[in-house]
Formats: sequence, structure tokens, C-alpha cells
Amino acid sequence: MNISRTPVREALIQSATEGYLENIPRKRFIVKRVDKNKAREIYGLLGVLEGFSASLSVYNITRGGY
Repeated sequence: MNISRTPVREALIQSATEGYLENIPRKRFIVKRVDKNKAREIYGLLGVLEGFSASLSVYNITRGGY
């Protein structure tokens, strides 16, 4: 994928810090289980954010700006 190890490692560490992964030092990362309520909350927020970003995009395109 043409990506060095450093940014991948940093992304994994950040994801572990945010509670999405479990870091087993010098071995591996494991994806933590997400309960149904948390998954619904995440998908609900993603839907709102995607809609908002789409509306901003349309606004900027129609203004002629980027």
C-alpha cells in the first residue's frame, strides 16, 4: 500500500487510546467488541456528519469555491 510503518503504528496507538483497540505491547492490537447500543450511536452520528459534510460540499460547489 506504499505506507510506512510509522503512520500505521501511530493510527493504531491512537485507536487504542480512544478505546477501539486493545494494545498488547510488542505483540498485536485486537479490535474491541462494540455493543449494539454503541454501534447504533456511532452509525447515527456518522449519518449526521455525512449529511452535514454533503450540504457543505453542495454549498461550496454552488458558490464556485473549494
